[in-house]
Formats: sequence, structure tokens, C-alpha cells
Amino acid sequence: MSRRLLALPLCAGLAAPVGAGTLGDTLADNPARIAPAGLRLQADARVDAFSDPAPLLRLDDKDWGRHARSRHALNHAQLAVQASAGFEAGGWRLRALTRSGGIATASADTVTLLGLLNRDEAPGSGTSFDLDYRLNYWRADGLSLGRGWHWTPAPGQRLEVGASLQYLGRIELLREVFTGIATPAGADRMLFNGQHLRAGNRMRTDDPSRFNPFVREGNPGGHGRALDLGARWTLSERWQLELAGFDLAARLDGRDMPESLRVGRFLYDAQGRLIGNADGSAAVQGQDRRADLRMHPGARWLGRIGWQQHAWQLDVLWQSHAGVREIELAGRRNLGDSGYWVGASATARHAALGLSAGNAWFSAGLTLSNPRAGAARTLGAALRLNLPLPGASPVRD
Repeated sequence: MSRRLLALPLCAGLAAPVGAGTLGDTLADNPARIAPAGLRLQADARVDAFSDPAPLLRLDDKDWGRHARSRHALNHAQLAVQASAGFEAGGWRLRALTRSGGIATASADTVTLLGLLNRDEAPGSGTSFDLDYRLNYWRADGLSLGRGWHWTPAPGQRLEVGASLQYLGRIELLREVFTGIATPAGADRMLFNGQHLRAGNRMRTDDPSRFNPFVREGNPGGHGRALDLGARWTLSERWQLELAGFDLAARLDGRDMPESLRVGRFLYDAQGRLIGNADGSAAVQGQDRRADLRMHPGARWLGRIGWQQHAWQLDVLWQSHAGVREIELAGRRNLGDSGYWVGASATARHAALGLSAGNAWFSAGLTLSNPRAGAARTLGAALRLNLPLPGASPVRD
């Protein structure tokens, strides 16, 4: 098994512009929040990421192995990065955006074996490891067009709904799947029986050991789409309910992508380097080719129950994304009549704490599961501008 198997390209996305990783900041993109009137210029940048096995900024092979949390059936890592700029006018929202997303899972046995390799420890004789590692990573640029509507079903109430459609181009994709059984095969050798798939235009094709140099030159490209839907119901001056679904029916279609598939029984050395077939020969069964690749980013559902009065706002938020559920408690305090506020949040999964501040037109926030960013398994940051042009009213929260 390659020692680079778990070196997630998710980390590359962390170099993108950052912005608030709390669930509340993500809900700011709920299309139900599109203002029904006025003209506003908008810009935002944010990153929202977490990792079960290792601190995000040190997510390499050694950390995957050393910090395995095998009490989980699967170790997860997820990344969502977005930067956008656009405007709202008369119930419409138009934005240009760039996005990155990644979802990776590794079985407990996979992480345990990587830990043994990185510590140069020999697996016990007769042991076996059920390996299962899966990664989907993508990056794209595009446009988003949204529309919001609102009604007053009863005095003191307000119902808002919205929809937003994204078109994505300039797509970059990477898929990796490693599944099978690994067992010790003598001194300093490991026998693997299964398959290893790599595909997408982010995989390396310049290394002959990773991709057949005689495969024709390609012209990879593609496009994608995604749908966001949302609703917000103000029951009274104090209570509010909200629900939003992001990346519903999302699909990324890549054409002419490189694809490398290896199947069968392979030998690896003590450093996790591929030797060849189980009989010791250099040949490896499989195929390198150019092919179409389709990826479905996982739908992300967020909900909120909010209570507010003149000085305070309290929210209970929840999220479900790619099999991972998260709960957050958030509070906000208005600073007198200045129009400014400060906020704090706590997220359950990795005991992450967040701080934020802003006013009706500007906000910034930071969320970490450890006071030192380099040791944090959860990392979120956001910067958001929402500037009304002369004559426009401030945005309703």
C-alpha cells in the first residue's frame, strides 16, 4: 500500500481565501434570505473543514497513522471552500464564484496499518487489514442565479422561500478508491488483494510508474450544476425556523479524464512501495486510459431554530453532510444602538469554538477546535460583505 495513499489533496484547498466556518455563516447563503427589494453588492470568502484522524494543517501519512480514532467505523475528512462576488436586486441574486470541495473516508484498519508503516512497526503474523479508502475532490468556477419570494401568512409572521441554480465550469476532479485485504507476507512485505483506482485531471500523469506514458494525450474538461433550496419562517418577533439544502442534485461531468485501475494480488515492501504481482513479477494487472468521469458532491442540509429579542439572539443549528451530522449552539449580542454585534458558537463534533463580529453590512468569524490552528481538527473562517447602494435598506437577518 502506498505511503502516499492518505495524503489528502484536501489540504491544498486550505490555501484558498478563507471565510466563517460556522453553520450560521453557511446559512447566510440560504436563497430564502435573498432581499425582496433594494440593490446590494456582495462578496464572501470562507473555508469550512474538519478531519477525524489528524489536525487539518498536518494531514499527511504520518498523522493519519499516529492519530487514528478507530472508535469511528470510518474516519472522515471534509472540505468546503468558496469565494464569490455579485449583487442582489429586486429579489434576485447573481454571483460569480469559485469553489472547492472534498470528502474522504478511511476505515479504521486502513488508518491503523498506515500507523504501523509510519512507525516502522511490523504487523503481527497472521493479522489482516480490511482496507477501504475513498476520496472525491473537486474544484470549479461558475455562476449562481437565485430568486427569493416572501409572504405574510398571518399578522406578525413571515414566510420566505428561495431557489438558486449554479452552473460550474473549469472543472478539476480527483477520485481515489483503495479497497481490499492486506496481510503480512514474510519479512518486510505486505500482500494486498483488491483494487486501486485513481481518476481525474488532478492526478499525476507525468510519472510512468503512476500512469502509462503511451496513453494518448488528452484534453480534459467538463461542466457541472447544483441546486440550492431554502425556506425561513418567522413565527413571531422572537421565534424563527429555517431549513436549507445545498448542492441538491449536484453533478460534475468530466470528459477525457485520465484513469488508472490496478486489480489483483500485489506485493508491497516495508515502506509501502509497490513491488509488483504476488509472484514477484513487475507486471500489474489493470488499465490506464482516458475516460469520462462523473462526480456527485454530497447534498448538505442545514436547519436552525432561532430565538431573539432586542439585545440577544440564540440559535440551535444542525447539519447533515455525507453521513456526518453536526450540532451547533450559537449566540449573538447587539452592542447597544451602534449596529454592531459580537457572537460565539460551540460545535459538538470536535468541541470547536467560534467567535464572530460584524454589523448589517460586514461580518468576520473564526472557528477552531484547538487554540493553535496547527493542532485543530476543525477549522472555519469567513469574511462577508453585503453593501447596500445609496437608498437601499440594511439586510434583514
